[in-house]
Amino acid sequence: MKKVPIHSKKHTYLTICSLLLFAATAWLVTTEVAASTEDKVFYDLYTLPKFLTPIMNVVTQGGTIWATLVSFVVAVYKKKRDLALQIIMGSALGYVLSLLAKMIVERPRPFLLLDDVENRGFYIDGYGFPSGH
Repeated sequence: MKKVPIHSKKHTYLTICSLLLFAATAWLVTTEVAASTEDKVFYDLYTLPKFLTPIMNVVTQGGTIWATLVSFVVAVYKKKRDLALQIIMGSALGYVLSLLAKMIVERPRPFLLLDDVENRGFYIDGYGFPSGH
Protein backbone atom coordinates (compact mmCIF):
# COMPACT_ATOMS: atom_id res chain seq x y z
CA MET A 1 0.00 0.00 0.00
CA LYS A 2 1.29 3.45 -0.92
CA LYS A 3 2.08 5.63 2.09
CA VAL A 4 0.47 9.09 1.90
CA PRO A 5 2.54 11.91 3.42
CA ILE A 6 0.96 13.45 6.52
CA HIS A 7 1.13 16.95 5.04
CA SER A 8 -0.27 16.14 1.60
CA LYS A 9 -2.57 18.46 -0.36
CA LYS A 10 -5.32 15.88 0.08
CA HIS A 11 -5.06 16.11 3.87
CA THR A 12 -5.05 19.91 3.73
CA TYR A 13 -8.14 19.91 1.52
CA LEU A 14 -9.96 17.44 3.79
CA THR A 15 -9.04 19.46 6.89
CA ILE A 16 -10.35 22.70 5.36
CA CYS A 17 -13.58 21.01 4.23
CA SER A 18 -14.07 19.45 7.66
CA LEU A 19 -13.57 22.79 9.41
CA LEU A 20 -16.03 24.51 7.06
CA LEU A 21 -18.61 21.78 7.59
CA PHE A 22 -18.15 22.01 11.36
CA ALA A 23 -18.49 25.81 11.29
CA ALA A 24 -21.71 25.54 9.25
CA THR A 25 -23.11 22.95 11.65
CA ALA A 26 -22.17 25.06 14.67
CA TRP A 27 -23.92 28.05 13.11
CA LEU A 28 -27.05 25.96 12.42
CA VAL A 29 -27.40 24.80 16.03
CA THR A 30 -27.14 28.36 17.32
CA THR A 31 -30.03 29.48 15.08
CA GLU A 32 -33.61 28.36 14.66
CA VAL A 33 -32.90 27.05 11.13
CA ALA A 34 -32.60 23.39 12.13
CA ALA A 35 -34.66 23.53 15.33
CA SER A 36 -37.80 21.66 14.25
CA THR A 37 -35.94 18.80 12.53
CA GLU A 38 -33.46 18.55 15.35
CA ASP A 39 -36.21 18.50 17.99
CA LYS A 40 -38.00 15.69 16.16
CA VAL A 41 -34.81 13.58 15.92
CA PHE A 42 -33.99 14.16 19.59
CA TYR A 43 -37.53 13.37 20.67
CA ASP A 44 -37.60 10.17 18.60
CA LEU A 45 -34.31 9.01 20.13
CA TYR A 46 -35.16 9.94 23.71
CA THR A 47 -38.55 8.23 23.59
CA LEU A 48 -37.38 4.85 22.29
CA PRO A 49 -38.58 1.90 24.38
CA LYS A 50 -36.61 1.54 27.63
CA PHE A 51 -35.41 -1.98 26.79
CA LEU A 52 -33.26 -0.43 24.02
CA THR A 53 -31.37 1.80 26.47
CA PRO A 54 -28.41 -0.60 27.06
CA ILE A 55 -28.01 -1.12 23.30
CA MET A 56 -28.20 2.62 22.59
CA ASN A 57 -25.66 3.33 25.33
CA VAL A 58 -23.18 1.01 23.61
CA VAL A 59 -23.91 2.47 20.17
CA THR A 60 -23.69 6.11 21.25
CA GLN A 61 -20.53 5.63 23.28
CA GLY A 62 -18.69 3.90 20.42
CA GLY A 63 -16.86 7.06 19.36
CA THR A 64 -15.66 8.06 22.80
CA ILE A 65 -12.34 7.48 24.53
CA TRP A 66 -12.84 3.71 24.29
CA ALA A 67 -12.55 3.76 20.50
CA THR A 68 -9.38 5.82 20.80
CA LEU A 69 -7.86 3.44 23.34
CA VAL A 70 -8.72 0.32 21.34
CA SER A 71 -7.32 1.88 18.15
CA PHE A 72 -4.16 2.94 19.98
CA VAL A 73 -3.62 -0.53 21.47
CA VAL A 74 -4.14 -2.19 18.07
CA ALA A 75 -1.67 0.22 16.43
CA VAL A 76 0.94 -0.43 19.14
CA TYR A 77 0.36 -4.20 18.89
CA LYS A 78 0.85 -4.02 15.09
CA LYS A 79 4.04 -2.00 15.69
CA LYS A 80 2.62 1.05 13.88
CA ARG A 81 4.21 3.66 16.12
CA ASP A 82 3.45 6.59 13.80
CA LEU A 83 -0.20 5.59 13.58
CA ALA A 84 -0.45 5.17 17.37
CA LEU A 85 0.99 8.66 17.83
CA GLN A 86 -1.41 10.11 15.24
CA ILE A 87 -4.37 8.46 17.01
CA ILE A 88 -3.42 9.93 20.38
CA MET A 89 -2.52 13.38 19.03
CA GLY A 90 -5.61 13.57 16.80
CA SER A 91 -7.89 12.50 19.63
CA ALA A 92 -6.33 14.98 22.05
CA LEU A 93 -6.63 17.81 19.52
CA GLY A 94 -10.23 16.83 18.76
CA TYR A 95 -11.04 16.82 22.47
CA VAL A 96 -9.55 20.28 23.03
CA LEU A 97 -11.29 21.72 19.96
CA SER A 98 -14.56 20.16 21.09
CA LEU A 99 -14.25 21.80 24.51
CA LEU A 100 -13.54 25.17 22.89
CA ALA A 101 -16.52 24.79 20.56
CA LYS A 102 -18.77 23.87 23.50
CA MET A 103 -17.74 27.07 25.28
CA ILE A 104 -18.43 29.16 22.17
CA VAL A 105 -21.74 27.57 21.10
CA GLU A 106 -23.15 26.96 24.63
CA ARG A 107 -25.74 24.44 23.39
CA PRO A 108 -27.60 22.59 26.17
CA ARG A 109 -27.86 18.81 26.11
CA PRO A 110 -30.83 17.46 24.12
CA PHE A 111 -32.71 16.11 27.13
CA LEU A 112 -32.63 19.62 28.63
CA LEU A 113 -34.11 21.14 25.47
CA LEU A 114 -37.16 18.89 25.30
CA ASP A 115 -40.20 18.57 27.51
CA ASP A 116 -41.36 15.14 28.65
CA VAL A 117 -38.09 13.26 28.11
CA GLU A 118 -35.66 11.83 30.60
CA ASN A 119 -31.96 11.16 30.32
CA ARG A 120 -31.63 7.38 30.35
CA GLY A 121 -27.94 7.29 29.61
CA PHE A 122 -24.89 8.17 31.59
CA TYR A 123 -24.96 11.30 33.71
CA ILE A 124 -23.17 13.92 31.69
CA ASP A 125 -22.89 17.58 32.47
CA GLY A 126 -21.71 20.51 30.41
CA TYR A 127 -22.85 21.56 26.97
CA GLY A 128 -24.17 19.19 24.33
CA PHE A 129 -22.66 20.48 21.08
CA PRO A 130 -20.44 19.24 19.64
CA SER A 131 -21.11 15.73 20.75
CA GLY A 132 -18.26 13.67 22.12
CA HIS A 133 -19.45 10.57 20.29
